Amino acid sequence: IISDSTVGLEAVLLNRPLIDVNLSQAPFWNDYVESGAALSVRSEEEMLTAISSILSDKKLKILLRKNRKKYVHSHLYWQDGKATERVARLAEKLAGIIKK
Repeated sequence: IISDSTVGLEAVLLNRPLIDVNLSQAPFWNDYVESGAALSVRSEEEMLTAISSILSDKKLKILLRKNRKKYVHSHLYWQDGKATERVARLAEKLAGIIKK
């Protein structure tokens, strides 16, 4: 359970259920809820419903798991430990284009 925190990203990456709490009228600043990777809670009453649903609704669990997987692929892509190599290759390619 988070309130507009990047800790939600870690929860999604670890495939853990996520509830994003926002008791204000302001929009959520992250896209966990919009992407379907998390449930939103806008009131204290909704909190109990969200927790109960995550624990007992099998269809919801499957949907959230599927959406977390999509979120990870879309936002974090490969988790193979080679991100630095990919960035370096891209920088080299861009440097080659600029030199021409």
